[in-house]
Amino acid sequence: MVISKKKIVFALALIAIICIVMNKTEAESIGSGAMSKDEMGCNPPNCHKQQANPYKPGCDPIERCRGG
Repeated sequence: MVISKKKIVFALALIAIICIVMNKTEAESIGSGAMSKDEMGCNPPNCHKQQANPYKPGCDPIERCRGG
């Protein structure tokens, strides 16, 4: 299997473009304040505490749910 010069040049150019784009992007990291425990993301008068993952029982067989 022979790779043409055009394909090699195209691949190298594509790699160079990807490297330039990846170098220019600035990712923001999540600070420890965002991950702190027992903090609400709203103003206290308007906050309503809710369970993060409320329990939802599975389907009854009579409902013909998927996998049930």
